[in-house]
Amino acid sequence: MRELLEKFDLLEINGYKFFTPLNGGMMSHSAIYEKNGNKAVVKFLLFPRNDKEVKRFEDEVKNINRVRTPESYSVKLLSDLIRHPQFPIYYFVSEYYNGSTLSEYLEKRLPLSIEKSINILRCCAIVLGDVNPLGVIHRDFHAGNIIILSEEEIAEGDPGIRLIDFGLSEDYIYRLFYSELSEEPLRHYGAISSWSPEYLNDPKGISTSHDIWALGNLFFRIVTGKWAFQSDSFGEYYQKVSDGAYDQKLLDEVTSERFVKHLVRRIFDIDGETRIKQGSIVHMCEDYINGTIAKLVNDKNLEELYYQYDGNIGMCLHCHEIVHPNGVICPKCGYKDDEFLPI
Repeated sequence: MRELLEKFDLLEINGYKFFTPLNGGMMSHSAIYEKNGNKAVVKFLLFPRNDKEVKRFEDEVKNINRVRTPESYSVKLLSDLIRHPQFPIYYFVSEYYNGSTLSEYLEKRLPLSIEKSINILRCCAIVLGDVNPLGVIHRDFHAGNIIILSEEEIAEGDPGIRLIDFGLSEDYIYRLFYSELSEEPLRHYGAISSWSPEYLNDPKGISTSHDIWALGNLFFRIVTGKWAFQSDSFGEYYQKVSDGAYDQKLLDEVTSERFVKHLVRRIFDIDGETRIKQGSIVHMCEDYINGTIAKLVNDKNLEELYYQYDGNIGMCLHCHEIVHPNGVICPKCGYKDDEFLPI
């Protein structure tokens, strides 16, 4: 790759000098560059075959910028999209993270304990909280696109991971109101583990809940050490995903935790509209970690209410009943308040 970049005078970009190549994607290639001891990643689109490839590369930059905030846990840009002055070559510079991919981390550790699995699920859901609420669908959410930061890079309150590679991402809100997906109907992209039932049915018809399904596949593998929809053929895999027929027997063998089974079942809801939301996953995982879930077993009615509404219950400040708030109105006494005390 070095020889190719040298040919097009790309060994130095924005003061950064070529250091080493990285693995390439379907249409793009990446390399690590260095400046004054600081590393960055440069992603290239070299001689695109058509305008669609250019548009997708442009959309990747737009979507990264869309989710970028100082508190964001997704990859951050260090440059705008740049076009070579002479050749059809496009590139941009982004932050380099000194760590390993979640895939590398898990390679020799699977399966993890329930506690560690739930914490990883929580961290991944927090990261999706940067992306999905803004209408961006990552569409390739898997362990290889998640970086685990080195300890010296993790600040207090930081989940310690970063989501990278927005090359297949879609601005769902923009598409919903202004345009159609550019790909041909029924053509699928991304890791097979990220394919949701609605995606198999219609690649153009997905919403942000598509990424939640991919998160569920990752969680199941972390807990059990195996994939949720193991199959001997693509046709069998297609059918199992379409039916939401994950390996319930394997999950039962690994754990009796109701909490884990509930999350897996809700994440693998074949209806994307009713699938558990990212915020509920984070909230419930935090309830588990801080001990709230363990206390629920002492009150079966409260426990059932908790799972019925994916943890979205609270105490009314007026009648003191534990309820699932209807907006800011208590369904028991009709009292209206800005918030309900969490359990």
